[in-house]
Amino acid sequence: LTTHYFTVDMTTPTSAATFPSGSGVTEITVLSGTAQDSLPGRLSKVFIRIKESDADARYWAGSSWTTTADTWVEVDSIDNNSGQPAIWTYVPNSHGMTWQNSTNFDLYSRAMDAAGNFETTPVSPDISFSFTEPAANTIINSPPDTLPSRPDHFKPDSGSVLTISGTGDNLYQTAGVW
Repeated sequence: LTTHYFTVDMTTPTSAATFPSGSGVTEITVLSGTAQDSLPGRLSKVFIRIKESDADARYWAGSSWTTTADTWVEVDSIDNNSGQPAIWTYVPNSHGMTWQNSTNFDLYSRAMDAAGNFETTPVSPDISFSFTEPAANTIINSPPDTLPSRPDHFKPDSGSVLTISGTGDNLYQTAGVW
């Protein structure tokens, strides 16, 4: 006589996106949240939906933006598959993600456990945030200021070739020549 034991997992895992949130977010290096599955369950995967929620909604598809609403991407890591609770992370820069300036975003998450139990698709976002690129900080070194009373203006000498050089940080090309 042989006895076999097995465990049945009928519990659905839960998850929540927690970072970033709020207004005026100027840098996004990681998206993160929590996920949990009651014992004996074990987390298998967490998926997120990143929605650009302004007028013409777009969704992150893992390597580009799409207009397909039911688009989910798997997170990069889950720190504890026993999920009591676990922390999940997604690193947007490692996927080539760019954020649209002055735009609102919604972040949703849903988890799946090793038994295949899938969290219900959320109706509302876990968190929302607005992204604003930091202002550029520039200093023009050349040509020197020729109108000391008007430091915001420069008038080149007649017939000169104009070269502008300087330094700055938080510089992003938005249009024109780089």
